[in-house]
Amino acid sequence: MKLFLGVSLPRAARAILREAYEQLKKDYPYYNWISEENYHVTIANLGERSDEKMPHILEAIKQSVFDVRPTSIFGLETRLFQENGIVVYLAYAKNNEFNTIRDRVIDLFNAEKENKAPNGYVPKTILATYKLPSKQQYFHVKKKLTKISFEVDFNLKEVHLFESITKSTNPEYEILHTFELVD
Repeated sequence: MKLFLGVSLPRAARAILREAYEQLKKDYPYYNWISEENYHVTIANLGERSDEKMPHILEAIKQSVFDVRPTSIFGLETRLFQENGIVVYLAYAKNNEFNTIRDRVIDLFNAEKENKAPNGYVPKTILATYKLPSKQQYFHVKKKLTKISFEVDFNLKEVHLFESITKSTNPEYEILHTFELVD
């Protein structure tokens, strides 16, 4: 099972997203929509779980967040990208505290390979995936996304070590440990 460091979306933020994407979900019921309970923002992928390495992993993450202050995360817009099909996601504004944690964790774990981002890292919540559509369908979805308007922001006070517990089209995640950010 794969481990990653991330942030859970608070209940209020999930409710805003549910309302904002309600019509899109009705228009595209055949997309693989991520269940709202699993909405999160991935900070860094850490690779496969190893019970013998867990104490080291927990200590390394603790060191990575020890002086990071709570911050706010702001949603920007809904976007699409292609990766073995299309991915519908909510992009967030870049955030220095978030990037500090990410950079430290990647360095400590030598996890550059697992976290390769050709166009740079964008904090995001993946909402849905689907096979690669025709160009016409792609541009139609893209146009619909520009019409979705909402504001979502939330305070980041903690980060979680997650484990992906399924390998299906709708993965589920379990929080293994929570790390508080110091105020």
